[in-house]
Amino acid sequence: MIPADAADSIFIPERRVRFYRHPDTNEPDITLVVGIRQAGSTRYVLAQTKPDDRSDLAVVSDSAGLIPVFSTERSAREYMARIFPLNASLDASNPDLQAAFWSDLYQKGGVPIVDLDHVLRWAGDPKPSNIGPLQLALAWEMLSAADAAPVLVPFDPMGMVGLPEKAHSGEDSLVAQVLLAGMKLNGVVWELRRKGAPADAPWPKDLAEFWEPADDALVARIMRVAVPHFASRLSPEAATRDVTATWPTPVPPKLSATFGGAISKDVTLYDPGPELTHADIEDYVRGRLPPEPEQSGLSPAARARYARDRREYEEDLRLYAALWRKWEIEAHRIMRLLIYARNDGDRRAENVVVRIHVPPGVHVVPSGTDRFGPMNPPDMPPTSSYENASTRRSGRFDPQPRASYREKGERSMYNPDERILPDSGGGTIVEQPISSMPAKESLQLRQIMLTFPTWRDVKPFDLDVEMRVGDTTSVSRLHVNATRTAVSR
Repeated sequence: MIPADAADSIFIPERRVRFYRHPDTNEPDITLVVGIRQAGSTRYVLAQTKPDDRSDLAVVSDSAGLIPVFSTERSAREYMARIFPLNASLDASNPDLQAAFWSDLYQKGGVPIVDLDHVLRWAGDPKPSNIGPLQLALAWEMLSAADAAPVLVPFDPMGMVGLPEKAHSGEDSLVAQVLLAGMKLNGVVWELRRKGAPADAPWPKDLAEFWEPADDALVARIMRVAVPHFASRLSPEAATRDVTATWPTPVPPKLSATFGGAISKDVTLYDPGPELTHADIEDYVRGRLPPEPEQSGLSPAARARYARDRREYEEDLRLYAALWRKWEIEAHRIMRLLIYARNDGDRRAENVVVRIHVPPGVHVVPSGTDRFGPMNPPDMPPTSSYENASTRRSGRFDPQPRASYREKGERSMYNPDERILPDSGGGTIVEQPISSMPAKESLQLRQIMLTFPTWRDVKPFDLDVEMRVGDTTSVSRLHVNATRTAVSR
């Protein structure tokens, strides 16, 4: 057998923190008995999975990683009944109801056997003919469940897009190779299971372009380091004690805020320049106004109608140019910021109040109140059409900006739950509620809009994001590196 390369220890992940009962619902995991064939004998371990996510498998161990191992299935089940008892009541309020049902069902299906001896022999000569894909996937899944191997990711055709390129270049190429090999193996397994293939089914034919020798070699590297690591943690001593006594207590909600993982964000605001002068406006009008057309073929009445519309069009262009620049000056100073809240605790955070403290000198633009720029003035009709007495421009320029989302009542386009409150010291508070934040997950807050009174006031500033759950408050300080840059025209 080819020995494991010490450098391949990178394939062994960090051990996960796991709880038998859900920290929020008290629902227990399903506990299974799994046979492990290793060093010429078969022993038994326990594995657990969640009733609502049976792909999330974990081998039972203590907090140091020692895995209780049993010489018989019976002794494994006795330990399971003692340490992980389930209430078999059929009452709908029983939190053990689902786990009890599935545990009973799995027990009737028999004990799966993972042959690690076979896997190690194959790893010494990694050819598809030496092991079936179902056998290889089962071993990988169990080793991953013990945090002895990388996760065997599900088959995902869309997720595979771009992985081959990443697998051959860049710092994360090895990570991409492992992901790709896992997806491909799971894809083969899914198809075999769909057809009802037995556990020792061979590799399907015509897979040379899908499952390559490089995939065998990579998985063999993982197995050569994962199997010995797993075996070294099998502990008959751990089977004599309650390993859950070493498990940590669930951590309450632990909230923080970032700009998508960063605590600082660069924001460049593009200054369009001062309001337009009379000369600037006249230059703009000359650039937009069509050349004076040939009117010799027009009747006096048609010429008069055309001259009237042309004068009105010039007036509209002047008004539009001045208003557009004023709108640019205001709109370009608005910063649209996305803040992400994260819960690193083990429990769900309910009814979270987020208060973003904005310092003096930075103004809040309430959600949905920013206005759109004025519409372009309607153009001139073709000159010849003025022979028709009803011809004229479709309308005059409306100098009023379009209505905001809030004025239009389009609640899906802004945050109606946002509250703007005065803060001590002259600042402002933007308050947003979060009904629920799951453990170990991030959540994007609704966009907040900030601005400066004038372009001269643009400068870096800090935001204090306060998150309150019950009587517990956490504060994250975020830095906005706001700078001003002149627009080149």
